[in-house]
Amino acid sequence: MTFRHSSLLLLIASLLLGFVWVFEHPFEKETAKRSIDRRLFPEIDPQAIESIELRQADQSLQLNDQRHGWQITKPISYPAEDTKVTAFIEGLTQLSYQSALPATPQSESDGEDLYGLNTPSGHISVAIGSETYRLDIGSVSAGNITFVRRGNSEQIFTLPSDSVQALDVTPDNWRDPRVFTYPDAEIEEIQIVGPLSDVRLQRDGVGTDWRMMDPHPGARLDNNYLTFFLQQLTELRADSFHDKQAIPTQVTLNIGMSENRRYTLNIQAPYPKNPALVWATLPDSNTSVTLNKAFIEP
Repeated sequence: MTFRHSSLLLLIASLLLGFVWVFEHPFEKETAKRSIDRRLFPEIDPQAIESIELRQADQSLQLNDQRHGWQITKPISYPAEDTKVTAFIEGLTQLSYQSALPATPQSESDGEDLYGLNTPSGHISVAIGSETYRLDIGSVSAGNITFVRRGNSEQIFTLPSDSVQALDVTPDNWRDPRVFTYPDAEIEEIQIVGPLSDVRLQRDGVGTDWRMMDPHPGARLDNNYLTFFLQQLTELRADSFHDKQAIPTQVTLNIGMSENRRYTLNIQAPYPKNPALVWATLPDSNTSVTLNKAFIEP
């Protein structure tokens, strides 16, 4: 191979290398950019969160993990809907920023709050042991962008406004709407106390058959109907929540369960604003609810 041939091959190789660098390098930079973890809380383990606080203006909501389920602890005490809390935690741990902005100490010293974070409109905070992770929510800018800041950090981020505008501090929207929260397999006795009659039913051991104890001991029962009734009970949901109403009880449903647990549902007068609903009071609760009358009538 002559020197001329070697030089030509070296020139071709150099051109190919330059072609690869020119056209591949931007793609490498873009790939690296895409691989950046933009999550605001990548270090949070969703399973380890023990409490959540949501604040918007002068309203706040506190949720605590009670091991057997989530509980609203402020401003009321009531079981929370676990699926909603789980979805919220998943959304928070995957919350990703659009861009990172530097803080502007000069504007802050001049008293100008460019990002609305000197006095945040709200915040989200979660606690894991002694650690608290907080997200302050600032003002909304053009283009559906909201400014946020982690805790007391100077770093400011932008988020799509719809990811934080839905910050919900209304307790009723976090309540567990289920009226009866136990598996029907745990029910051993049913007592229905009405104005004219008292019916008591008992399950035969661990089977599916039931027998009447009062008022006609030993009377045969329609077990298919009992199965349907228990299914309706476990699927019953509160239509709305209210402060406890001083309304006389018309029918009382007493449920006896395993381990000597008791459950009482007091069914009251029809709900005046909607004839398809009735008032009811849940056990050990300062809350009245409205229920679908279709469950009560049979």
